[in-house]
Amino acid sequence: MGAVTAREVLARLETHGARLVAGAVGLDRPVTWASTMRARPPAFEGLQSGELALLALGTLRALHAHDDTLTLARLVTDLAERGVAALAVAGLLPPDAPGVGGPSSVPAAMEIPTRASGAIPVARPTFEGERRPATADEIALAEGMGLPLLGLPTGTPLADIERDVIAFVVARRSQAAEPEAPRGVYDALLRASLRGDDDAALGQRLATRLEVAVVLEDGDGPRWCALPARFPLARESVLALLSRRGTRAALRAPPTTALAVPSPEGTMVGGATVGGARLDGETSMPGAARSVRAAPLSASLMRLLAPLRVHDDVAAYLSLVVPLDPSRAAASSAGAADAPPAGGARVAMLTDVLEDVAPLFALALVRRHDFAGAERRLRTEALDALLTGTYPDEGQMRMRAAQLGHDLDGRHVALVVELPRRVARVVAGDGPASAAVSAAPDVATALTEALPGTWARARGDEVAALIPLAAESGPAVLAELAARVAPLLAPLYARGHGTPHGTAHADWAAGLGGAAVGPEQVRRSYAEARDAARLGRAVLGPGHVARTADLGIYRLLLRLRDDGELAEFCQRTLGPLAAEQRGSDSLLETLEVFFACNGNHSEAARRLNLHRNSLIYRLNRAGELLGQDLEDPELRLSLQLALKGRRVLDL
Repeated sequence: MGAVTAREVLARLETHGARLVAGAVGLDRPVTWASTMRARPPAFEGLQSGELALLALGTLRALHAHDDTLTLARLVTDLAERGVAALAVAGLLPPDAPGVGGPSSVPAAMEIPTRASGAIPVARPTFEGERRPATADEIALAEGMGLPLLGLPTGTPLADIERDVIAFVVARRSQAAEPEAPRGVYDALLRASLRGDDDAALGQRLATRLEVAVVLEDGDGPRWCALPARFPLARESVLALLSRRGTRAALRAPPTTALAVPSPEGTMVGGATVGGARLDGETSMPGAARSVRAAPLSASLMRLLAPLRVHDDVAAYLSLVVPLDPSRAAASSAGAADAPPAGGARVAMLTDVLEDVAPLFALALVRRHDFAGAERRLRTEALDALLTGTYPDEGQMRMRAAQLGHDLDGRHVALVVELPRRVARVVAGDGPASAAVSAAPDVATALTEALPGTWARARGDEVAALIPLAAESGPAVLAELAARVAPLLAPLYARGHGTPHGTAHADWAAGLGGAAVGPEQVRRSYAEARDAARLGRAVLGPGHVARTADLGIYRLLLRLRDDGELAEFCQRTLGPLAAEQRGSDSLLETLEVFFACNGNHSEAARRLNLHRNSLIYRLNRAGELLGQDLEDPELRLSLQLALKGRRVLDL
């Protein structure tokens, strides 16, 4: 049986109302996978040759708002050049569709409305009302490039189409690769997968049907363990066996390494042939196990292990824990029925099943990852809109926050953590190279886990969080909160976010705003927290959580900055000095250090690494430029305020 073709996909999608718009000459192209276009660039990240591309006209409109050259005609050209098997568009009509007089003469780019100014999407846009016939240019391009262009009804659930096509492709490849594998188990799991069962539910179905333990593991350990009713060991015992150091090491063994385990019948399992099946064989199926390995867990248990690959990376490992000796199983589980014997034929059958169903578990992981990623993006976008005030109105913002589990009518406080750019964590790869990524996501996760109800997001080297407060909370509560946040950050650096030797790194700064109720006050609290973090670094030094109450005179200067008076005051006071900057011989720097030393000439000269006479010369020069005596207390106060004001203006 050959590969799935675009013609077969079209026939399968006719139940959804699909129609061929153009490109019939390419209907025999093989379809290897399916991907849905995202509503923001890059729309088809990682799109491979042979895939079915899915999008809605509304999604294209959203993309057009980012790039006004992106039209359907250009998309047809780009995707055909990338070797895409077919393009299906929800809302696109054939020119002969009922009620359509013919192809539109209006260029496709003009048919896509631009995004309304200031509009912020509350969730992923659906644009359910958009439909139009294909233009003559679009049809000609699809025909000329041999790219099948399919039309779907407006509002077609593209996620369902994607899952259906992927399952169809996987099933066809499974039949071609493993013609003798038992189909009953696979078919049952395929139906459950299409109904939307997650990986844990699929695992329980598999365990019940095969009467083996099914375990999903990743680098951190087991995610779940599913047991049948008659399994000889308890879940805790299975997990204990899998947690042993030698057992964990098996996850990182090369795919070509197979451990030989004698079965009760004396057949060598692992690397060798068992019942006509190779346990370390390769398959090119997307998301499938590239090899199944056998490893002993105990004298009476064997483990069949398959890596689950997602986008060519191992995302997790699926294991079948198989009883080898039914007499041992019966002895360890008094009163329980014997488990089926695990001879060579049964191991071969289980190997076939594991190879067969691994793509379904990989697909379930993709769905879970995509859902979690979409939820994170939604939360991040909503919090960004709240903190920056870029939401349509307060009522919609309150509703949007409530849908995400946050009541903006309660009291909150904004927290901002600024991380140094050089702070990163090292992520080990398969090769000698390693990648450095920002620690900000880990900081955001630590805050949400340690402070219940916290809404946090990481953006570059900044983490912003909205932390709920009690109904009655005064300065003492904010002081206590600041004291709780600092210890949350230090362990992150101690685990490798700091120096190459893993020592703690305190070059971060954080700030707390004031208590806030409602969207407008939350935005103000965020601005205060950001200013407090930056000023706190300058005033208190790094490694502190600053509150506005800790900033002294800077609180007044911040208000003067917002009123626009601070810049004028600093220019008027320091203008004559700023005009005579000479690299490191800055008169402003000299005055700042001199005032910080309370007018002590010797200490100021030492800090500036100057001779005392050189310092006195600079001070006299500053007095000449200002036309006043630096001994005047009023002048000194003005100069000190203006120097501090420069820091505020630099935020």
